[in-house]
Amino acid sequence: MTDEIIIAGFGGQGVLSMGKILAYSGVMQDFEVTWMPSYGPEMRGGTANCSVTLSDEPIGSPLITRPRALIALNQPSFDKFIDNVEEGGIVVVDTAMVPSLTEPEGVTVIGIPATKMCEEAGLKGLGNIVLIGKLWAETGFCSEEALDGAIAKVAGKKPEKLEQILEAAHVAPTAANLQPIRLIAVQSEEGLAKISKAANIYGAPLAIIVCADHDKAWVRPFDQKQTGDIDASILTDHMMLQATELGLGTVWVCYFKPDVLHKEFDLPANLEPVNILVVGYSDEGTGDPNRFNKQRIPMSQLVSYETL
Repeated sequence: MTDEIIIAGFGGQGVLSMGKILAYSGVMQDFEVTWMPSYGPEMRGGTANCSVTLSDEPIGSPLITRPRALIALNQPSFDKFIDNVEEGGIVVVDTAMVPSLTEPEGVTVIGIPATKMCEEAGLKGLGNIVLIGKLWAETGFCSEEALDGAIAKVAGKKPEKLEQILEAAHVAPTAANLQPIRLIAVQSEEGLAKISKAANIYGAPLAIIVCADHDKAWVRPFDQKQTGDIDASILTDHMMLQATELGLGTVWVCYFKPDVLHKEFDLPANLEPVNILVVGYSDEGTGDPNRFNKQRIPMSQLVSYETL
């Protein structure tokens, strides 16, 4: 049995958290699980989606092109993914957010006033849980006990924002699952002053030094490429997405003096600081979503098909 599910909406609508509930429900049943978030370039307020696969067999890829199920949190996301849902699939939407529904042949589309229902019941903010519950009722993607446990873990008492950011790194994939990364979360004035000797951290109240452990990282046998820097980048990306979900701003810093970090934090020789993730509340507004038309090379220079 394999369930491939896409949750889509705007950044800040809880897309990642909904995906985590689905993923943890699978983990609690000892399923094979993948959880892959994706944000548009605008991040908060821009398009966002999360792909979750639950299976009792090994999963070949986290990519989902023909989902069995879709939860759409806004009209643009519904319009984008509705035609990709496989025949026999199911789509669940909040009618307050997706007022215009179409139903492709062979696909069941269910609209429920989840937001309104929760507000009337004094449960404001839990509309996403209602949508997940409806999807579960229609598909049975896990046991009731597993779903209850996943909801309690993700949507229960909220941990501090730093804990949520670090947990995003904790569940991130690494090559061969070797998990060769060490994180140093720094919040004290003394610690931030140490980092400032090596890099500009823009006065942020939190900086996370992301280190690769060369004694643990996977090595590709054909050319001896070690993937510690790739694993570090994956964890950093997951933390950035979680921070964005929490309304925080981030800066990925690679311009720093590694020798200074080694000295100030007494890092052993096997640990390489790959980057520093700076986290705080941004004093800048949301960027123009069209700015990348000028700031990036044309797509034709970026992508080649079949041959370079």
